[in-house]
Amino acid sequence: MSEEKVLTKEIAEQFLNNQETELSAYAKINDDAAELLASHEGDLLLDDLNAISDQSAQLLSKHRGYLQIDYSFDDNSKMDLSDKAAEFLASHENLETNNRKIKNFSGKALGFEIKNYQRISPTNADGETLSVNCPGGVFTDEADFIFDGVQIHIAVVENNAGRKTIINHEYKVQDMNDEFLKLFTDMIADKLVEGLEDGLVDLEGDWFMDVEEIEKIAKHYPEFLRKHKNEGGSQADSDDPISALNQELEIALNKKEKHKSGESRLSTDEFRALLNQIVDLKDQIETLSCPEQSRINSMLKQIDGNK
Repeated sequence: MSEEKVLTKEIAEQFLNNQETELSAYAKINDDAAELLASHEGDLLLDDLNAISDQSAQLLSKHRGYLQIDYSFDDNSKMDLSDKAAEFLASHENLETNNRKIKNFSGKALGFEIKNYQRISPTNADGETLSVNCPGGVFTDEADFIFDGVQIHIAVVENNAGRKTIINHEYKVQDMNDEFLKLFTDMIADKLVEGLEDGLVDLEGDWFMDVEEIEKIAKHYPEFLRKHKNEGGSQADSDDPISALNQELEIALNKKEKHKSGESRLSTDEFRALLNQIVDLKDQIETLSCPEQSRINSMLKQIDGNK
């Protein structure tokens, strides 16, 4: 089996010097090569990459020309990349890709998988299935929806009067603090009652939704994915306290940015507590990362306090 070709810094330099190097011949890319190529204002055709690091994705997202990555005419996506790398690449202003994960994060499309769809109809005392027009009938349509590895169970309960209640994991979705789920379930309610088929769904291609409708839903997708992947068990390694603290710090900093942008306002006391939490987390990370330097910093602070 032949070894996969790696796009190195030297190859990137050759491309920038003569632009005759076929970048699409490489399956992997080094971070320093990505940094060089990001400065190129012309086209970058990286069709055959099958993996990319978060760092390389972030660097390439700053490229100002046309970028083609994980793209083919047969519409098959093959690149292995993290959610963060997908989010970085999705921010590129002139990107062509077939990669579903990147397209999900771009806000221009949204793809997911439906599993275990079923319609549950009530029966009478004789075991006969009631029709929609029968008094007292309560009908349920439900399915599992899978978004980049996050599985959400959604059910639409409809009584014979046509009143619908949308439920997600035993909660009414309207009562949840999750904008993506609220918008998605509102859109999916009628589809679920009509009846669905298990399989992959592309909102733009399969259900022919307007781009504006997709954008309205998909702009909340990254936040939804981060939240539910954390809740779903992809927590930091419990044996790595620094990783766990960094994750807490990232969440706290995100809350701070939302407060500053006005997206999610905190009270004065809540904001002050958040700032104290951020300082405390940074101190804990510094202590674990470099205990000697932390001890010196602590001594310096004590000396300043005694002046």
